[in-house]
Amino acid sequence: MSQLRESFKGGKAVFTAPVFPIKCGGAPQKIMYLSEETFRKNGVRDETDIHYYTNPGVLFPPCPKYNDALVPIAAAKGVNFHKQHNLESVDGANRQATMKNLATGELVTVDFDLLHIVPPQTAPKFVSESPLAAANGYLDVNHNTLRHNKFANVWGIGDICNLPTSKTAAAVFTQAPVLVD
Repeated sequence: MSQLRESFKGGKAVFTAPVFPIKCGGAPQKIMYLSEETFRKNGVRDETDIHYYTNPGVLFPPCPKYNDALVPIAAAKGVNFHKQHNLESVDGANRQATMKNLATGELVTVDFDLLHIVPPQTAPKFVSESPLAAANGYLDVNHNTLRHNKFANVWGIGDICNLPTSKTAAAVFTQAPVLVD
């Protein structure tokens, strides 16, 4: 990605965030902000139209504190924020992405000169296709105890768990005391 953003000469730059949960809620934005700074440094920011399409209705779920801090930053950097949009398909030859507006169901065709996609993330098949999985494919654990909801001898921690947290080391750090206690 660094070569692409360094050689970018302006146009429409589109960045996406997938359906949550993802490993790092900030990762899709980090590359966007790094790219914006590179465009500025290389003198092409004024010729660049930046768009951020995200599945959730906020810039940074699940943390309102970070979301509230990022909204004015994105606005100050001239980022066009499109909430509740999911990337459905890409036509690379024609440089078009199709987004689904989750609020209306409408399919929107978006032209791009640079497209950065963060793919959806899933649990490994050995969990998602087993009786251990919740409906979303992640390990079905109690949110308070991390014990499996059906199998009392199974406990979970980290990325594999169906928890309302991001899939990061910081999340594991907060989960660990539950299992140790």
